[in-house]
Amino acid sequence: MNHQTTTTRVAAITAKPTSPCDHCSAQKPWFLHLFRHHSSGGALQRLCTSCTLLLHPSSFCPTCLSFYSSLPPAATRLSCSSCSSLTHSHCSPTASTPFRCLSCTRSGQEPNFSFFRVDPANPVVDRAAASALLCAAKISAAAMAKDAAQLREVAVNGAREAALSKKRAREELEKLYTLEEDRERLLRGVGEDERVEEEEGFASTVTHHH
Repeated sequence: MNHQTTTTRVAAITAKPTSPCDHCSAQKPWFLHLFRHHSSGGALQRLCTSCTLLLHPSSFCPTCLSFYSSLPPAATRLSCSSCSSLTHSHCSPTASTPFRCLSCTRSGQEPNFSFFRVDPANPVVDRAAASALLCAAKISAAAMAKDAAQLREVAVNGAREAALSKKRAREELEKLYTLEEDRERLLRGVGEDERVEEEEGFASTVTHHH
């Protein structure tokens, strides 16, 4: 009988580190995730995997690294007393009070704590690092999709407002044309009355002389 041994799959990284993370610029991350930096006019911000997770604590469970497409029910989550993270109740069955999530606990114990650790001398991604990478990618994708939807809404509202402004401008021009036509008709009418008065005055003068 053959016995199969279950091992943690790993993947080797062949690419060289990319440019620095915009948050922890001292590091040379292997992967970068894109976000819109709204306080900088919507400029693109590049974050490494660990910074992505650390800066978006309420978007995933810090224990199992599962991305939250929607918040889990209040009865099934634990709120960290040190950050805004939400941990699955089943991921921390012996939670203490006040509760501190795994990332806050480890950050206090490890000064250089990182969700994504890759040894430059042996660049492989183990299961934990792969889970962190996948979660960060989902957070980035969700954030960019939300921004794209907001930009589409702004564009639609802008187009609608532009069409309304064009309509108002056209209406104002039509009013202006109407006023100009009325003014010209009035001027023509005044001129005609003056001409009639002059002719009548001339005729009266001729009659008087005769």
